[in-house]
Amino acid sequence: MIAHLLEKANDGLRLEDGALVSVSPPETLFGFTYFSHMIPPVKPEFGLILGYGDGVVANLIRTIWGSNVLLTGIDKRQGDNAENFVSDESYDYICIDLWNGSKVCDFIYRKEFAKRIYNICTGLLCMNIPLPDLENRKQVYLVYHDVGFKYLRHDIVDNNAVIWWSI
Repeated sequence: MIAHLLEKANDGLRLEDGALVSVSPPETLFGFTYFSHMIPPVKPEFGLILGYGDGVVANLIRTIWGSNVLLTGIDKRQGDNAENFVSDESYDYICIDLWNGSKVCDFIYRKEFAKRIYNICTGLLCMNIPLPDLENRKQVYLVYHDVGFKYLRHDIVDNNAVIWWSI
């Protein structure tokens, strides 16, 4: 990121292992963090955020699309297990932002996990991964494509890649 922007926003940043994990208020550095690149381009009716954290993505979604957007948040800090998440619900927007400090959770690249996500997704899937994992397409593209997702686009933000898929 641009150093002077970071200095200006320093009080609202939360880092773990040197990785940006939260900003407060959520609009901080809008457009310069991966959070703002994870906002769906259309209003979701019912969304799922795996890796809810401090709720930055959820708060931005509600700021842009209205407070009536229904979102389910799953986060390890609340004792939730995203790896084995199973739901009878369907979601038209799913966000995968599952990290342990500066490392992404490896299970997001497993076919079993991708298939479970595909089975509950009715619209868009967004995922935040490390940039090197995007460059190694075997890590992400083949797994999600093979279970049925269609690649839409990706944005590179610092050392992260935000990837969008559809059903």
